[in-house]
Amino acid sequence: MNISKFAFAAAALLVAGHMSVAQAQTRIGSVTTIEGPAGSVLVVRGAQTYSLQQGDALFDGDQVFTRSNGSVQLQFTGCGKSLAAASSIVVGPTVCVL
Repeated sequence: MNISKFAFAAAALLVAGHMSVAQAQTRIGSVTTIEGPAGSVLVVRGAQTYSLQQGDALFDGDQVFTRSNGSVQLQFTGCGKSLAAASSIVVGPTVCVL
């Protein structure tokens, strides 16, 4: 019985830790236009890599990469950014200053 209580408590801590990480992410902008073949624009968020789609949210710390056959228009509060083929940007509070 003590083992199941311990397992439950450990699982609850893992879920709480995951929620606080997700809540700590600040939405900075969104993807407005992607041009090029599917998968030509990627975002790295933490240890995960995703193909960006139009309308996706971007968060503080996201790294956006275009491959040699892609480009993307990103919309942030206060500015828009265009990424040409084979370029990258790190999303953060100062993204509009760059």
